[in-house]
Amino acid sequence: MPRNIGATIIKLLVLSLIVGMLLKFLNINPENLLSSLGGLFEWFVQFGAKLIDWGLGYVLIGAAVVIPIYIIIVLLRVARGKSGN
Repeated sequence: MPRNIGATIIKLLVLSLIVGMLLKFLNINPENLLSSLGGLFEWFVQFGAKLIDWGLGYVLIGAAVVIPIYIIIVLLRVARGKSGN
């Protein structure tokens, strides 16, 4: 939490004013901005779904090799530990 809430509020107001002026200069209004952000969010969701779809096949193929090897290593360690006592 900021120590001086009043100063923080003033800084945020000044920053908001500067950003608002810049957006107005670039002819960007809130409706366009929100529409663009919505499209960006939709793009991220679609990209994430494609990434999962692409990577899932590789994960399954890799798991078919890695998991049996891991199980064998664990079983060997357990067998060595019990035979040593």
